[in-house]
Amino acid sequence: MVCRSVIILWFGFLLIFSGCSIPFLGDKTSKAPIIEEIKRTPMNKILISELDILDRPYAIIGEVSVSEKSLIPFKSPDKEDATTKLREEAFKLHADAVIFVSYTSSEKSWAGTQSMEARGKAVKFTRY
Repeated sequence: MVCRSVIILWFGFLLIFSGCSIPFLGDKTSKAPIIEEIKRTPMNKILISELDILDRPYAIIGEVSVSEKSLIPFKSPDKEDATTKLREEAFKLHADAVIFVSYTSSEKSWAGTQSMEARGKAVKFTRY
């Protein structure tokens, strides 16, 4: 009876502690695959905010600036046109949002054209 319990304890001991000593199977020089797009935000989902984002931590990855000019006389570009271009530029940087966005409208020229500039800070969320 004692012999049986000793054998069971011995096999239990081997089972528990042998799992830690099993060497990694495979090529030890291989590296983990690099994932190019980890949580890349689609272009239409990039947040555009004129204020700061306080509910999630982020890292600033760059400055984004665009200028939308109207080629049609007496038709001025609006915020939507500038925002669309801002999203396109932020998408190129793999950004999740653009914060502190400011819009600047220029005076009309002699030809009646006008331009709209938008700039902000592109950010990547560090926690989702």
